[in-house]
Amino acid sequence: MNNRRDTDQLINVYSTWWLRLLDKNGNIKHQVEARNLVTTQGKNFLLDVMFHGTAALGTWYVVLWSGSHTPVITDVYATPGYTELNTVYDDATRPAYSEAAASAGVMTNAANRAAFTFNAAASITGLALVGGSSTKGDTASGTGILFSSTKLGSSFTAANDDVVNVLGTLTAA
Repeated sequence: MNNRRDTDQLINVYSTWWLRLLDKNGNIKHQVEARNLVTTQGKNFLLDVMFHGTAALGTWYVVLWSGSHTPVITDVYATPGYTELNTVYDDATRPAYSEAAASAGVMTNAANRAAFTFNAAASITGLALVGGSSTKGDTASGTGILFSSTKLGSSFTAANDDVVNVLGTLTAA
């Protein structure tokens, strides 16, 4: 029996995000790419749904956040460590991550990107993918899952009437 851990037999789960800041006329003001840390809570939920019979969550949501927090794998939905930007964009709820079916180990929302239309200036420091509640700012949902979170390499500021479009890919490779 071979107990060697070949790298081609490992599964790495990660997400990559592209944020595009547009002014009210649709002109690109800023673009950034970031790779997310998948939390232990997210990994456990993935395994529990796949192999333990836990019910899947129907909808996942994109969260933009601010603050100096650097995500760690022990972050959870109830105490994510960041401050969600929940009063500075127009939508009544968190934007859904509306993904297409996985293909070749990748899932994306490229056909239906999450969009945030800002009603006040805000500094964007990071983003997260959460499940369990569409309520902006919620951390009390008993079924809430913080799947992944990332701090951007550098923050950027959205102004009133700016739009941030978020494209995300989830990869199992």
